[in-house]
Amino acid sequence: MKLNLKKFLIILITFLIYTNVFGEEKSYNCENLETYEKAHIVYHKNYAKEEMHKNIWLFFQTKTIANDNLNLVSFADGKPIREWKINLLSGEATLTPMFDPISKWICKN
Repeated sequence: MKLNLKKFLIILITFLIYTNVFGEEKSYNCENLETYEKAHIVYHKNYAKEEMHKNIWLFFQTKTIANDNLNLVSFADGKPIREWKINLLSGEATLTPMFDPISKWICKN
């Protein structure tokens, strides 16, 4: 009986911790308006990341939300290498990569 109670408590505590950590996670599926390339953005109050390829994620060092705009920037050697600006109401977004031109995107959650 004690063993079953311990298992139950461990499962319950794990469930409560897991739902608190990932419960507020939001995601956007974005598509380039010209090339139809796709991106998947996930953010939480503690982090933001972009799925570059299947199961390959780029984490952003800065994440700000102001005036219904989500701004994400990833840095390497102190220089911005990838920057997203997403309007959370309209879904209009711009991506500024380090070596490519700025592109327009539509993001939907």
